[in-house]
Amino acid sequence: MVTQGFLSFLIVVLASPPAAIRQADVQAPTPMSQQEMEMRVRIDAARRLRVTFDDVRIAETAERTWPDRGLGCNARRGVFEPTPIPGFRILVQAGTRRLTYHTDRFGRLLRCTAPTKPLDPIK
Repeated sequence: MVTQGFLSFLIVVLASPPAAIRQADVQAPTPMSQQEMEMRVRIDAARRLRVTFDDVRIAETAERTWPDRGLGCNARRGVFEPTPIPGFRILVQAGTRRLTYHTDRFGRLLRCTAPTKPLDPIK
């Protein structure tokens, strides 16, 4: 004979997802280094300019704190809530062509054609 308690236990066990699904390991993203962000920018610039990766060089990198998620490119991207975002302004060059990128520290990059002024550089 099956008891009411056993049936309740069985329903709970069968209705519960496996432990691996219940407790997903969610980790906060790790900030990228300046070198990692420069690498991502060079890859994007090579693709945009249709040149090899080796043809793209970093002309200048400056640490910046952008005023919002638009990374200082608000004129083209719209208006965002003010939230300081640490990142970089990276200028690349391939031959005589130059591109300016604004990045955060988590892999996001924007090619910025109409930049706005960043907040003070991170010290």
